[in-house]
Amino acid sequence: GKGGAFLGDGLVNVILYPGKTYTITPYIVIEQNIVYFGTAKSYTPTGSISFASGDLGLSVIWADKNVGADKTEDVGGYYAWGVKKPYSSPFTYEWLNGSKVKKYVSQNSHSESGTADGLTVLVAADDVASAESEGEWRMPTKEEIDELKALDCLEGYELNGKKGLLFVGKDGHTNEGLFIPYGGYKYKSDTPVSTDYAYLWSSSL
Repeated sequence: GKGGAFLGDGLVNVILYPGKTYTITPYIVIEQNIVYFGTAKSYTPTGSISFASGDLGLSVIWADKNVGADKTEDVGGYYAWGVKKPYSSPFTYEWLNGSKVKKYVSQNSHSESGTADGLTVLVAADDVASAESEGEWRMPTKEEIDELKALDCLEGYELNGKKGLLFVGKDGHTNEGLFIPYGGYKYKSDTPVSTDYAYLWSSSL
């Protein structure tokens, strides 16, 4: 009524990311679609997210940077699947001989030897993460990446001037984050393409 206050009801649960500014503009709609706007308020959380532990409350611990990266926000190296040498053009894929596959093949007719090996996950000897870390780390499986993708994620998060994806840990791990920089991929050239996106290999065929 006249002179009375309007009280809002209900709650909205959101995650506010440190360093990102949020603006809220209150408004009320009355009869005949007349809209009254209140004063916009902005808020920039000053908390911090740790990228060091890699413990997001998932089934595995995630490294704080990509293979070949010096810092969390660095893109790191570009590699073909199952290849430990960084990609450079022109490129010859070591597991392919013409139309036949030398390794990681599920059908006899596709195999160079005529016999399928049935390998569906990279062995450690072909895992660049394992090789570069001397066995301390490994590439994630498809299931582990799917588990990561189920977390809250902020696209376009900026860390030290580099944009990427910020995944935030669940339950008691909401101060822990995983940052994956936008790095695109390389194909028939040494110049990355689609650099507004993040691309990752899993170890799963």
